[in-house]
Amino acid sequence: MDLEREIIKKVTDTISRSKMLASGDRVVVAVSGGGDSVCLLDVLSRLKDLFSINLVVAHFDHGLRPGEDETETQLVASLAESLSLSFETGRAGVFLKTGDPSLEERARDTRYQFLEEVKTKAQAQKIALGHHLNDQAETVLMRLLRGSGPSGLAGIVPFRDETVIRPLIELTREEIEGYLEKRKLPYV
Repeated sequence: MDLEREIIKKVTDTISRSKMLASGDRVVVAVSGGGDSVCLLDVLSRLKDLFSINLVVAHFDHGLRPGEDETETQLVASLAESLSLSFETGRAGVFLKTGDPSLEERARDTRYQFLEEVKTKAQAQKIALGHHLNDQAETVLMRLLRGSGPSGLAGIVPFRDETVIRPLIELTREEIEGYLEKRKLPYV
């Protein structure tokens, strides 16, 4: 089996086994423009008829890298257009650059808030994120180093709060990179 079909099968199996999707679900696909999220968008767009789902592409501009942020937004908008999918974008305000907690935590919280707003606006049931197996390993290692207990070492779950799904959670970064290359998909 070639890599492309293997990836599609793995993601199909992950979605089915975890019961991530129901027929008729509207899914907000979080797309940063990076390889993981571009792979996620492409795979879900290829599986939307199989699972009878509708997709909405959501891109959040953190406003932290002038010049690059605009390029990423344009790339994601063009990907959504090429797939004939709705596109929603948002941009962080200046508050992201100041205050407590860490910048990374504020950026994540602001991004999740945006995704929840898009979910509500689109009347969607799910939000799909591009986390994969390497993210899983990194998360467990970081939690171990911080002294987490057994529950903290569980890592990233494929499904959170019945709405956030991670269809790529069983793929490695190498598989994702191979898929992107095989499909000749642009990413930043």
